Amino acid sequence: ATDPMLRGKAGSQPCPNSPLFNITPHMQNEVRGSIALVTGVAGFIGARVASRCLRMGMRVIGVDDLSAGYMSNVPEKVKFVPGSIGDPQLLDHLFRKYRFDYVYHVAGHGSVRLSHHLRSFVYTNELVATAHLLNAAVRAGDTKRFVY
Repeated sequence: ATDPMLRGKAGSQPCPNSPLFNITPHMQNEVRGSIALVTGVAGFIGARVASRCLRMGMRVIGVDDLSAGYMSNVPEKVKFVPGSIGDPQLLDHLFRKYRFDYVYHVAGHGSVRLSHHLRSFVYTNELVATAHLLNAAVRAGDTKRFVY
């Protein structure tokens, strides 16, 4: 039976070839005890990624500005940090404090319709914010994997 946390609203199944969902025993041992950052943790996808990381034995820190997500989505054991990935000082602080092994970057705004009309907003909140996140990971030097 498929884990209900991994099913979408329409009962869709996860991608069978996704390395996030098909974890070998060797990989399970590798990630257990590691620290993961999940951006967009209050959104539908971010909350499910965080839940899966927790079940694999990771410590999860989640960042979200709650502009499109809901606190009720954030799994109970996630250390929630309110804030924007567009804030380089916040990101540098988090990377120094937690020394993330893994980063799962799923934050973003899902409105393709609006993206054509709000190009400056999308540029700042998607592209520039992702660059801030990548730069913080590189500066910290501890991140083993960055998933976008």
